[in-house]
Amino acid sequence: MRRIKVMHLIHQLGAGGAENGIINIVNHIDQDHVESAICAFVGQGSQEKRVDTKQTSLFDLGKKPGNDFGLPFRLSRLLKSWQADIVHTHAWGTLCEGVAGAKLSRVPGLIHGEHGTIQKKRLNLSVQRKVWHLADRVLSVSEPHRSRLAETVEFPKEKILVICNGVDTERFFPAKDRLFTRQALGYKKDDIVIGTAGRFMPVKNQALLIRGFALASKKMANLKLMLVGDGPLKSKLQTLVSDLGMEAQVLFAGRRADMPEVMNTMDLFVLPSLSEGMSNTILEAMSCALPVIATDVGGNPELVRQERTGLLFPSEDPEALAQAIHEMVLFPENRIQYGKAGRTLVEEEYSLKRMVSRYDALYQDVCAAKGFY
Repeated sequence: MRRIKVMHLIHQLGAGGAENGIINIVNHIDQDHVESAICAFVGQGSQEKRVDTKQTSLFDLGKKPGNDFGLPFRLSRLLKSWQADIVHTHAWGTLCEGVAGAKLSRVPGLIHGEHGTIQKKRLNLSVQRKVWHLADRVLSVSEPHRSRLAETVEFPKEKILVICNGVDTERFFPAKDRLFTRQALGYKKDDIVIGTAGRFMPVKNQALLIRGFALASKKMANLKLMLVGDGPLKSKLQTLVSDLGMEAQVLFAGRRADMPEVMNTMDLFVLPSLSEGMSNTILEAMSCALPVIATDVGGNPELVRQERTGLLFPSEDPEALAQAIHEMVLFPENRIQYGKAGRTLVEEEYSLKRMVSRYDALYQDVCAAKGFY
């Protein structure tokens, strides 16, 4: 039986949850069943180097600024020449052109995946509602995200399939000795390192973490904050840190290729996002046996189970965040307990192997329904 040829469409392979998910799929899916390709609309981006190009083809459509009316036709030609069986579009950025290209080339299978932020403009909602009906499957990454998609877009909930994100538990593993990496980053043995990771953009809301951290630091002098990532809000975040007089306690660590090691320098992970589908960084932190504090939004409560794997707090409430940080720091036995429970949870329910096997089965089901697998 021949392999199923699946082409993933992404706007660009930059830093982000959807991009990370695609790379995890193509690098780890069963090569005996599936042959993968990734087609980026606007260059490959910073994550291209993570793709195993020995088993995954990479393409670039060179999208022009603004409306590029030729893009669906270029995509159609590519799909025909590569002989794709399934087109898998990811998020709003590839939906319309991707579906148009798939229909022009008469690719048998069409899957669309949503990973987090939902388009809420009236025109966008109307387009999503209509175009999603053209797909063989519409995917979400968590049950709360699925419910929000159905309600916001007014699309039948029963037609949305949930495939949760997964983490590589062999790569993200609790270190036995964290001292070397902590010293390399300038931390002392007695420092309590609170960390987060993500692109510096409004939805990730690192400003909330900085304000909550500043409040918590007034009572605890040995707290340190590590912000991993980069993005358009970096200068504003640095200004906020300066205005609060926190320069000596806050480290902007930049983008890191060694995230398992960086995670293992932390004592506590915080995700202050305004919105989440299912956070890859929470999964990575939990896989490293870190306790987690997160905003009570989106798919976060599926992972951060209150007083079991961590603590939740209301979005945009720095005082509540400061209180959660105090609780975590004052009760180290809870941090250890939450971290162990988080590691167990990802091993049992959110492993990369489990996620990839579900995508493998999905691709087979779609092709079988089309009568050619």
